[in-house]
Amino acid sequence: MSQQKVNEYKAEKAGRRASLKKKRRIRNTVITLVCIAALGVSAGCGFYYGNKKGYNKGYAEAAQLLSAQLNANSGNASKAAVTTDTASGEAAGSTTGSSAK
Repeated sequence: MSQQKVNEYKAEKAGRRASLKKKRRIRNTVITLVCIAALGVSAGCGFYYGNKKGYNKGYAEAAQLLSAQLNANSGNASKAAVTTDTASGEAAGSTTGSSAK
């Protein structure tokens, strides 16, 4: 009977390397799949909440919004230049600064 146990142990020891490789491969596969699933869920939530808040409206709408914002900002900049010129004592229509004498 003890010889039978010794033979079983030798057989187990001979296949140990292969079984450890198999366990590692399964563990690594599971970890990889869980990471991919978590990444997918994270990206999906970000996309959903981004669209819900209006961040991802599309290129055409984004270009329109950007051009409208730039036009509004350029109008504010020219108004600021005019008020700066009037504060320095020059004509209100002058946008060239003190060089227009």
